[in-house]
Amino acid sequence: MTNMASAPSEITCGTPAMAAAVPDEMVDAIAITGRPAEVRDQLKQWEDLSDHVLLYSPSVGMKPGRVAENVDAIIDTFRH
Repeated sequence: MTNMASAPSEITCGTPAMAAAVPDEMVDAIAITGRPAEVRDQLKQWEDLSDHVLLYSPSVGMKPGRVAENVDAIIDTFRH
């Protein structure tokens, strides 16, 4: 576990700082983002690696209405 007292000075607490500290390459490696067709294509990479996929919209620091919009978009993207 990292001791925040010894963490580099560029890492601070708070949602914007935490988001800025995560490189795009990490997001690409662990998350699926994009337009509906892109997301469906990206999800195919996980087909042989998992029995179940968790589809989750970020919610920390977001207004409830925006979270609801994201959840609706996920549902619409994967509705058969």
